[in-house]
Amino acid sequence: MTDISINNLHVLDLPDEVLLIIMKRLSMVNVLYSLVGVCKRLDQLVFDTNCTHHLDMTSMTMRSFYDRTYSIEDRILSRNFQKIVPRICHQVNKLTIEPNTVQRVLQTASYLKLYSISFMNFPQEEFVDHLRNNTILRELLTNQVTCLLIDIKHETISQQPPEILGIIVAYVIYLCKSLVNTVSVIISYFVTKLLKLKRFSLISYSRTSYYDDLIIPLLQRMINVEELILFLSVIRTNTNYIDGAELHDNVLNDMPQLNKFTFNIDTNIVKNTNIDLSSYEDIQLSFVRKKYGRVNSHVEIFSNESHTYSRLPEFYSRCHIYSLPYQFQTYVDLNNSFQGGTFNTVQSLFMTDLNPFEYNFFQIISHSFPYLKSLYITNDQPQKGKQQSKTSITFPCLI
Repeated sequence: MTDISINNLHVLDLPDEVLLIIMKRLSMVNVLYSLVGVCKRLDQLVFDTNCTHHLDMTSMTMRSFYDRTYSIEDRILSRNFQKIVPRICHQVNKLTIEPNTVQRVLQTASYLKLYSISFMNFPQEEFVDHLRNNTILRELLTNQVTCLLIDIKHETISQQPPEILGIIVAYVIYLCKSLVNTVSVIISYFVTKLLKLKRFSLISYSRTSYYDDLIIPLLQRMINVEELILFLSVIRTNTNYIDGAELHDNVLNDMPQLNKFTFNIDTNIVKNTNIDLSSYEDIQLSFVRKKYGRVNSHVEIFSNESHTYSRLPEFYSRCHIYSLPYQFQTYVDLNNSFQGGTFNTVQSLFMTDLNPFEYNFFQIISHSFPYLKSLYITNDQPQKGKQQSKTSITFPCLI
């Protein structure tokens, strides 16, 4: 192809297959605002059910893992909801909404084929208010929704009493009569069995001390669950680590239909008074003959000198257990005790240690996390073996 032909190439000269690939890489908000009305061909592509079955009305700016901003300009929202959403609402199966868009999304149109809603970055109290008072939302949850994702704004979790999380889940279970799939619903306890629930995913990046009092009673109600996903960081006092035997006795025994269990669980011990904590060998043995599949674990005992920045209050010890192959997109609290492995799904990694991260350790990280997009490091110690002649370590997917 000559320079002249390249310069004269127009986006509409591209085949439909390429245009669809491009659109899938753009946010739904921008696709609707920028492409609808340009020409009939683009309208046909945008309004195809493969594009419009999932109406994602969010736009996220991520400065760090906990600093996520959702914001869409009002002029964009106005055009999309006044002129476009009413034309595609009959094709929408899934909704993804943020606090700034929830009212417009629900009031603009009826979504007769809707079965899935994702709520992103909602403050706790605001979300509770929607569950209590938003009539349209309550009707959707009661009559149509079978799949639900709730993402609570991080800073509001520590600012509010844990009872609010319980209120959220109580409303969800009460309203969602047809719920068969919940993702990232947080914690509470119930007195009724959740008979229709087939898949449950509990993902919380904040540490919790309510595992035994709230999470376990909730899980024990899910007697018909077929797939269970847990990502938890648990704080315990004068109690041993969560291991395979405890998970089997307290959780899996109550789930006779379970055929897939994926987990990543940290147990952080605050105090230890006359408790014989399990060793690495004990932890690994606890998973034998209990149909877990492959499992890996790490056990660490902390001294005052090895206390890491992220551990407030100061923990006595920590045990990390996870199923293999690792299935989550985030790996938290990695330190110099990490021995390597294959973590192809991880896109966000958090490293923290009082001791320096040396060159050879970053080589291990680069090989273990080949698709890493975000790397967060808490460490102010200079490398001891720093040499200018060493080759560069690359993370090809970092953004």
